[in-house]
Amino acid sequence: MDYSEAAGLLFGLDRYPPRRGTVATAELLDALGNPHEDLACVQVAGSNGKGTTARMVESTLREAGAEVGLYTSPHTEDVRERVRVQGRPIAKRAVVEFVAAAEGRLRGETAAPPTFFEATTALALWEFDRRDVDVAVLEVGIGGRYDATSVVDPVAAAVTSVTLEHTEYLGDTVEEIARDKAQVVPERGPLVTATDGAALAAVREVAGDQAVIVGHVGDDREGHAGTEPDVRVAYGGRVDHVEAAVTVAGGDRAVERAGDGGSERGAGSTGDDLLADSWRVETRLSTPGAHQAENAGVATALARSVLADDRVDVALDPEFDLDPAPGVVPVAVAERGLRRARWPGRFEALSTRPLVVLDGAHNPGACERLAETLAEFDCADCHLVLGALVDKDHAGMVDALPDAATVHVCRPPVERGEAAATLAGVVARSTDDDATAPAVTTHETAHAAVEAALAAADAEDGVLVTGSQYLVREVRRHWSGLDRRPRVRDADDAVRVAREADLSSGQRRAAAGETLARTLRLRVGPQLAAPLERAALAADLACRVAETDDEEPREVVLAGPAAGLREFAARLDDRAELAPVA
Repeated sequence: MDYSEAAGLLFGLDRYPPRRGTVATAELLDALGNPHEDLACVQVAGSNGKGTTARMVESTLREAGAEVGLYTSPHTEDVRERVRVQGRPIAKRAVVEFVAAAEGRLRGETAAPPTFFEATTALALWEFDRRDVDVAVLEVGIGGRYDATSVVDPVAAAVTSVTLEHTEYLGDTVEEIARDKAQVVPERGPLVTATDGAALAAVREVAGDQAVIVGHVGDDREGHAGTEPDVRVAYGGRVDHVEAAVTVAGGDRAVERAGDGGSERGAGSTGDDLLADSWRVETRLSTPGAHQAENAGVATALARSVLADDRVDVALDPEFDLDPAPGVVPVAVAERGLRRARWPGRFEALSTRPLVVLDGAHNPGACERLAETLAEFDCADCHLVLGALVDKDHAGMVDALPDAATVHVCRPPVERGEAAATLAGVVARSTDDDATAPAVTTHETAHAAVEAALAAADAEDGVLVTGSQYLVREVRRHWSGLDRRPRVRDADDAVRVAREADLSSGQRRAAAGETLARTLRLRVGPQLAAPLERAALAADLACRVAETDDEEPREVVLAGPAAGLREFAARLDDRAELAPVA
């Protein structure tokens, strides 16, 4: 069996609709020897922000020295992106070997076949066990109680946010949905949440003293007013074109410790003992938006709890210190982990003139947050490229999205994609009372819709592609395939070139006199890629490491001022392991 056969068998399972319960996943894992039973897992549930938060947790734990597996959905280019170890998609041979081991079950020879999500969940847990990861971070699919990922007993978990979604599975009210999602609460460990109002009350009802609450400083939202969050966050807004400042702090007040044993670090702790310490993280995120500060707060609390749990066997990096330290930044590793976390398709800016943004917002709550974030950029006009699945709240999404000068509607390239004409009708009905209703056109393909939006946009405008991760995936695939090699002429061009080259981690600069005038492409062995990337980011250079199988050489792209690159080379020369790169 080759990779195309194996992947084809997995994708063939996509014809089965989601189902409630973990029985099928448990039976599949049992046939594989129950690889999940010895894994230390973190579950991240929520209506919005769970994928970004999972990536932040993974990045922070890796910075601390842990070997981390990450399971997320959907993928943007390749199914292997759903299952990552140490930030890299698993090898094709791992998919082939999993399908070979589980083929009878996947074909339904002994029982009803699993769904696609159940099968990829089993793939993730199977590979994480084979790779002997220290921690497995799992993004929940739908809800919490009956999700396939709930086959594990996590050491820590989160509910990032709750909106009305998947009501046919989870319930008709926010409270019902929140109760379902909160069922990921560990038997022993914290449930971290950034919910508010009725959702927060429902989460507290399920989690009790295990709930750790994240909220903005001075938060007066319903459910937060008069209640000081355990973890406080503050959003400082954009500090340059691609980064935003955030602060996360916890434990300035005494928090009564809950748990069953009172051990200093270990089983039975809910994480409240960590919050009794005073800690503060100030950093930048590569994705702007006030809601990202909440995600960072949830991720930081989860990472601190995991690393303080004696059920998690991690040889910590000597730089990581759980104890409070004086000064503004007592947790430098958390700073770096949050800053380096990137998540394609979440307010992903592909260019700046015009601003082109991809965001997979697919419900009204996510669309509202997207509109708030886009407002930070002061675009002259917005040109919207919209596509959605048939089971989404189209009217609610359209109402929440920013006002647009033109709307270009297309069908996402999946079976459940809504017809362009149907979605265009929703847009027209939602805006027909507006004094300046947008021009709405339909297109056969995502590519045609994007090209039309770009043709309508001036340099000071914004082009927003949203409504579905499947639409974002299609546009991103096309965009990355374009052969664009513009020359760097000035500071604005520098930012644009860096973005379009997908240089990672937000270290791109457009300060006066600082242009990305030099770009280096190197191929290095896999053992050098990570330390080289860390060194480059510490030197404020833009850096991108190509994703390949672990044993293959990797392309590293560095960009920055000529003087900065020369100074960087001199520093590398002083480090024995990186001297050959210099």
